[in-house]
Amino acid sequence: MCGARADDCLDEYYSRASAQKADKAEPHIALAQWCLEQNRPDKAREELEKALAASPDNPKARALLGFQKADKAWLTPLIEAIADAAPFLAQGDEGRFMNRVCVLTQQTPEE
Repeated sequence: MCGARADDCLDEYYSRASAQKADKAEPHIALAQWCLEQNRPDKAREELEKALAASPDNPKARALLGFQKADKAWLTPLIEAIADAAPFLAQGDEGRFMNRVCVLTQQTPEE
């Protein structure tokens, strides 16, 4: 853990973060793991988002952010689309629900 002061962790984080290269995912992932060890999930998330900016399909960064994969596709867009379209399902309008999910995930509905 960092020093006795709460700011010690932030000082150390900013020192480490300033040394990172924006175009490489692995250093950001390593710093994110350090942040998690220091009980700084907020800074870990920032670093993982930077890792994904450098490498959008990086499985380690996505896994640390809680993303899940099925059939070689990340489920997060599907889960977000289902959440967005859920009110249609609650109203009993399955057609609009499916249409909204398909539009949001850029899929063609199956007949």
